Amino acid sequence: MANSSIVASLKKNVINAICEDSDICSIIDSPNKLTGELLKGTHIFSYNKNPNTITETMTFITIQVNTKRRDKNGTFVTPTLIINIFSHNDHMDLKFGNELQDFSRNDYLGMLIDEKFNDSTKYGNIGRLELISNIEGVATDKFIFRQLIFETVDIDVSMCNRW
Repeated sequence: MANSSIVASLKKNVINAICEDSDICSIIDSPNKLTGELLKGTHIFSYNKNPNTITETMTFITIQVNTKRRDKNGTFVTPTLIINIFSHNDHMDLKFGNELQDFSRNDYLGMLIDEKFNDSTKYGNIGRLELISNIEGVATDKFIFRQLIFETVDIDVSMCNRW
């Protein structure tokens, strides 16, 4: 399924899985209390939205998928799933009780996303998703980010069409 078809398929499956997860939706904590499908395009994006374009104090997630060759024969490619969590500085603290007081919003969302996707094979690939990077940084003077990068393996469609 690789090449460009894996990009849209993996993004769609991951976004749907995030929207169906009530824990992740509640920690995103939409100002309008949006949940599920309503978060698409408002708090969950299938592209890397620029935090400078956000005027609200909020948290949002972006999803990107890239592919690269995995082997010399061209049989397999390595889709890379990149999930960025952006939170406004004023939205970083969790106010959900003592059990979460030691977490920032981005760290807790990162943990939930890691638990959901790491080692999973049900999001459209032949291989399991493997978390290869989990980093924190400052995106702008108003937004902090956590970036999780997962890799998997997929068959190169062009290889299948060679015969």
